[in-house]
Amino acid sequence: MTFGDFLYFVGFQVEYTAVRLARRVWAAAQWAAWAALTLLAVLLRPVVRAVCDYLEAHCDRRITLEQLSTLAGLSKYHLLRCFTRQKGITPYRYLETVRVNRARALLEQGATPLDAALRAGFADQSHFNHFFKILTGLTPSQYRAVFAAERGEP
Repeated sequence: MTFGDFLYFVGFQVEYTAVRLARRVWAAAQWAAWAALTLLAVLLRPVVRAVCDYLEAHCDRRITLEQLSTLAGLSKYHLLRCFTRQKGITPYRYLETVRVNRARALLEQGATPLDAALRAGFADQSHFNHFFKILTGLTPSQYRAVFAAERGEP
């Protein structure tokens, strides 16, 4: 083996070792990032639960993202990311779902759609009709009619 061949071989070995090392460092960094995100999600679970509890208790009021971020002690952007990562939906979509569920209970008891919309916290009936139909597949009047028929009402 000539000296040139030796240098080529050593250079190849160094490059191969550097690539292997870089791959291991990259894998370790990915694992560390995953572990950090998992730990953060576990630590923020009670914060997200507190936000959910607040939304459920105050769904009949106007709630802003700033109020929720103050409650959580996080920036509004970080709260949105954490909430969406844990619940799969945004805080606003969660609030809409809570409001529609409350309105469904009121409609089942015989409340008018307008009354159910206002008592559940929707700003107006058209906003309520839109989200109710998206989540249930029926208009509020159709949903109310199903339960009125079960109660024997016309």
